[in-house]
Amino acid sequence: LAPPNRLKCSKSRPRDARARSIWVLGQLRLHGASFAAIARGLGISARAVGQAMFMPNHRVELALAAALGLEPRQLFAERYDAAGRRLHALIRSQPAGRGCCWMRAPCRRC
Repeated sequence: LAPPNRLKCSKSRPRDARARSIWVLGQLRLHGASFAAIARGLGISARAVGQAMFMPNHRVELALAAALGLEPRQLFAERYDAAGRRLHALIRSQPAGRGCCWMRAPCRRC
């Protein structure tokens, strides 16, 4: 194995979400990181980090891209337009009459 400072991030990134997830895991290992390490840094579960590979999550996307030394729009190109603006809303609006979470009535976080 080459010393860590000689390992480089591969330039070819898969477009398919499943293949990209495997590619990101491999690149994180080359950089001495993992989904679990990213999750601990963000205070979330490793599963939530893995889900960001398939569903938009801006905060996790930023952390993954930073760990790989990339811009989020380079890693998740389909989530950005040609001008580099994000296509998915960053804040999810709540339906009228519902709380912020799975509860129908407002909870302590609402």
